Formats: sequence, C-alpha cells, structure tokens
Amino acid sequence: MNFLKLFDSPSLIAAHRGANAIAPENTLKALEMSVGRCDFMKVDVCLSKDLTPVVMHDDTLERTTNVESLNEFKGREPYFVHDFSDEELKRLDYGEGESLLTLNAALEFVKENELFLNVAKSPHLLL
Repeated sequence: MNFLKLFDSPSLIAAHRGANAIAPENTLKALEMSVGRCDFMKVDVCLSKDLTPVVMHDDTLERTTNVESLNEFKGREPYFVHDFSDEELKRLDYGEGESLLTLNAALEFVKENELFLNVAKSPHLLL
C-alpha cells in the first residue's frame, strides 16, 4: 500500500514511539509489538555525541534508561543524549532489557516488514 493512501482512511492508528503501552518506548520490541496493531509507526530521532542518529524522544536519558544507576556515568548529569557516544548508549538498559535502537536498525526493521514509519526530529534536537 502507498503511504499517502492511508490518508483516505476515515481513521488512522499510529504507534507513537512504537507500541509503548506494552513495550518500552522507542525500542525494537516496541516496534515489533506494534506490527498488525497500527497503520504506521512514529518515532523521534536524536544524535549521539558521535552523530549516530538514535531513536529517542527525550533530550536526556533519565526517564527511559538506567543511566542513573550506573557508576560509570556518575557526574555526567543531566545525561544529555548528545553527550554520550553510540557505544555508551548501547550499554544502557532502555527497559525490560531492551537496548538502544538506532535509526538505521529501525529503518531496516520497517523495510524488512514492509511497514510505514514517520521519522521526526526530537523536539529537543537543535539543528
């Protein structure tokens, strides 16, 4: 189906940050759980310190990761996403053991599953 044809529908269901009611938001599991439950998915993207596009809504990591509980990151408050490298972000738990979702991995997933994805810049990302 063509994405624009979705707008002919009287109602559309978007999985905002994936199926975030049943899986940690903005994780691969959240995208997987939204398959068959929505017309399209919507995610936000931030940049890591080394400019890797990562799927993340917030500009800081406290709400959605275990960053505050890890001694190796103490003293780096307020834990801005753009202050962490891709490798550092991969070491965090994004909920229920889920790891960082890069934009590349999200795009591969939707391509393999022939899904629609609306990618937006995080409202906190300054370009």
